[in-house]
Amino acid sequence: MKNSVTGKNIIVEIDKDYGPYVQIDDFEDYDYLEDELTERFGIEPLSVQPIKEDGKVIAHRIYFGKLSNPKTIQKLVNQIEVNNS
Repeated sequence: MKNSVTGKNIIVEIDKDYGPYVQIDDFEDYDYLEDELTERFGIEPLSVQPIKEDGKVIAHRIYFGKLSNPKTIQKLVNQIEVNNS
């Protein structure tokens, strides 16, 4: 899946305390990705944290938990395409 703000692929990153996560800049992208992961692939995020700057939400991080395999999550994220029509 591509980030609609940057045009770049969404990349799974790893937090040393919380495990794999993705950061999404656009709320609609975040909502779509979370729906696809949950409904299509059966993956429930461990937690979602809004990233704030000056009191305004500028992004969301979806954490999957330390036991999640980041390579598997990346493969699933890569399969998701947004229909912009």
